Amino acid sequence: MARIGCFGGENWEQYTLETGIHTLDGDSALWYVRSRLTTSDFDRGRRQQQVLRAMLNKGVDLNLIAQAPTLWETYQQSVETDLTLTRMLQLATIASAVRENGIQHIYLSQGELSAWTIPDTGAQVQLLNPEAAAQTFARLYEVPSINRANRTAITVEVLNASGNPDMARLAAENLSWFGFVPILAGDVESAPTSLTYYGQNFKGSYNWLLSWVFDKGMSQIALDSETESATNYRVVIGPDYSPCRNPLYAPRPSTTSD
Repeated sequence: MARIGCFGGENWEQYTLETGIHTLDGDSALWYVRSRLTTSDFDRGRRQQQVLRAMLNKGVDLNLIAQAPTLWETYQQSVETDLTLTRMLQLATIASAVRENGIQHIYLSQGELSAWTIPDTGAQVQLLNPEAAAQTFARLYEVPSINRANRTAITVEVLNASGNPDMARLAAENLSWFGFVPILAGDVESAPTSLTYYGQNFKGSYNWLLSWVFDKGMSQIALDSETESATNYRVVIGPDYSPCRNPLYAPRPSTTSD
């Protein structure tokens, strides 16, 4: 992914962020969420959601909720918000539950918008196509397809056969992004990427989504009706696995074809 920084003028050289796990400082994170010259506004929006999710995860892991009043005093002069401290504390108390129950990521894709240039200013904007975007907006008021709050979690055992320790973590992050519960089960000998579903049949499965996450066809998911597994799925991450999947093109719940 090659992007060019868009702050501090045009003096930033092109930089490629390789596939893997990265810890970004403030400047790098700002570049990551603002850059669009070599990508698009749509991809920038995806990266902004990605960083917000990472901030939530890190905040919960470090138990920053207990430090909320102190953080408020520290940053209120440099962060502008219309939230009161009381409301901020109310939201902070549910942060762990939000992560536990899963976060649904919703996007407007290019097919739901039309590019247009404002005649007077030359500014390039996107106009909403109401009919095309109707299904996306309806999802705001629907229970997510994989909702952990009122159903049993869909668990996925992840075995790493890629030889790269980052690949299992990236696969787990992708699974979590789409509502699955990943369980990292360690390394195994090198083998191609494979997917297995444990059950008597595929009825009620989430093959339509899991297959897309791993860039496989639904027919490539094996059915194991004999093994008593503690998880719903088993995924072996092979050297052929690529974690770079654009969620803008993820299938909708109504998608059932291979």
